[in-house]
Amino acid sequence: MKEQPGKDLIKYGTSRLDDLLLRDHLLDELHLWYMPVVVGSGQRLFEDVDTSSLALRLIDERRLDNGSVILSYAVG
Repeated sequence: MKEQPGKDLIKYGTSRLDDLLLRDHLLDELHLWYMPVVVGSGQRLFEDVDTSSLALRLIDERRLDNGSVILSYAVG
């Protein structure tokens, strides 16, 4: 699907699919929306991804009035 012409594919939320997409180099960009909420303990965002081989380059940062931050990264 990535090689075919057309619009971007967007996935909302986090799941085990994120690990697969990153691990298999199927993402061009990654947009992370951080919200200032404290909920106690939780799971890691990317459990099964070897972060030593993951190259993320910050390409955009947006700060919202509610305190949230959207960070956009180029993957690769």
